[in-house]
Amino acid sequence: MRALPDFMVIGTQRGGTSSLYKYLGRHPGVVPTLRKETEYFTRAYGEGERWYRGHFPLEMRRSVSRVVARRSLQTFEATPDYLVHPLAAQRAAALLPDARIVAMLRNPIDRAFSHYKHMVRLEFEKRSFEQAVAREPEDITPLLQLMASDPRYDATHFLRYSYLTRGHYAEQLRRWLDHYPEMLIVQSEEFYADTPRAFGQILEHLDLEPWQPTEFTNYSYVSAPPSDSGLPEHVRAELADYFRPYNDELYQLIDRDFGWDK
Repeated sequence: MRALPDFMVIGTQRGGTSSLYKYLGRHPGVVPTLRKETEYFTRAYGEGERWYRGHFPLEMRRSVSRVVARRSLQTFEATPDYLVHPLAAQRAAALLPDARIVAMLRNPIDRAFSHYKHMVRLEFEKRSFEQAVAREPEDITPLLQLMASDPRYDATHFLRYSYLTRGHYAEQLRRWLDHYPEMLIVQSEEFYADTPRAFGQILEHLDLEPWQPTEFTNYSYVSAPPSDSGLPEHVRAELADYFRPYNDELYQLIDRDFGWDK
């Protein structure tokens, strides 16, 4: 039989999960999934547990490692959409009640603009950033209720265009904290400012031996096209006002201030 994950990286999208997945996947005590994102607890839940297990190593491989290398191998996946999907936490808890959870949180303004540029690169987005976020409360946010009420709903449209909604971190974290109160919350900016220290804290949380790759390459960064002049200051100011109450709610929930409003 194939294993189930010992831990998961659940988000946030455009928050550094690709880099963390690469680093963790190279740890000598870890065997990652062949693909970073299985999307099982979001869009692929109907495939069933056997399909999900097919992404992970055989239990026999882990048993052999314990005997030969005297090391217990852990396995994991990293699907950033898990954090925002309203049903993912309860689905995960039903199958993986003892899994350890890591969530990376990025300044929601920077995350939203990075998300938008990613959709433009993929040619899914033709609107300006201002047009897209102006329409989101009416077009996208209501889909959360539909996702929660209809497990068969294909959430692709929401997941592609939820630029602002993904930054409502407190609401998302509460769903996960209800099932995983010991989950680790990592600020993306701190992770990149001092990656060796942050990575060491993550390894400790996951009960993995101290280890570092030869180089902490940033696998999450994608160069902006030459025509990209960045986020206009007046838009950033408007989004700062928009996100301030959501950030305050987050800081109260986790008893930490990430300084995003300064």
